[in-house]
Amino acid sequence: MMVPKAFPKALFSLVPTNPKAHTATSDARNEDRAYKIPDQGTAIAIGFDNLSRAGNAYTLATLGRGHDVDIYVGGSTISKIQCSFEMNLDTSVVMLYDRSTAQTTQVHGENATPFEHTRGPPRRVVIDEDLNDVITLGGAARDLVQFQVLWHRRLAKALAIDTEKKSVVSQSYLDEAAHNPRVARTQSQESETELPSRMETRTHIPKPMQMRYKNLHLLGSGSFGEGFKALDLDSGRFMAVKRMYLRNPRDYDHARKREVETLARIRH
Repeated sequence: MMVPKAFPKALFSLVPTNPKAHTATSDARNEDRAYKIPDQGTAIAIGFDNLSRAGNAYTLATLGRGHDVDIYVGGSTISKIQCSFEMNLDTSVVMLYDRSTAQTTQVHGENATPFEHTRGPPRRVVIDEDLNDVITLGGAARDLVQFQVLWHRRLAKALAIDTEKKSVVSQSYLDEAAHNPRVARTQSQESETELPSRMETRTHIPKPMQMRYKNLHLLGSGSFGEGFKALDLDSGRFMAVKRMYLRNPRDYDHARKREVETLARIRH
């Protein structure tokens, strides 16, 4: 979708998909980020048009029912700061952080990599055009408020800068935040977050951690496999992944042993 005219620096928008979300996007406290989408109601733009009250160079927006959040979302099971969207300037990806009291933020979608209790803190995950494009907040089932993520442009394209320029952008963002009255934190009397009474319980059985990643592009190939540049979906960092061809199990074991021994000798 095209970038909304009122927010030319928007990266993506939160589009409401249930009544509680429509209430949030229509709240007067969010009017500085709100705009209309035909047949879909009011959406919330997130990007570089509005500075976050977090007052740092990497936070795009915070959501919750506190008085100092960027996007107000009501509800007794919504935390004062429920979640935040933050940039990783080294890899140019956007991360969603679950900052809720009862861990009631979750992601969904066709290619979802949901928050897992065995990971973190912090609980965080990459969001992208084809990844984790449905976000739900609050409630016993973590679905009280439901948003669809509508992308306008990727962070890398929006920044369109090299590594040296990124540090300059970060500093200018901080300088502007320091002098912008909108980022000043307010003191208020806020009620405590109400824990959902029907929160599902889990038996915490230790299980092996699985690396969750997305292959970006092929780096090279050889007689035993292919190497890819990949993105770690839980940290937002780049990594290398080697996919090995499995022809003969005995050959595979030998190749894997040789590969691990070679990698163990590398220092960088």
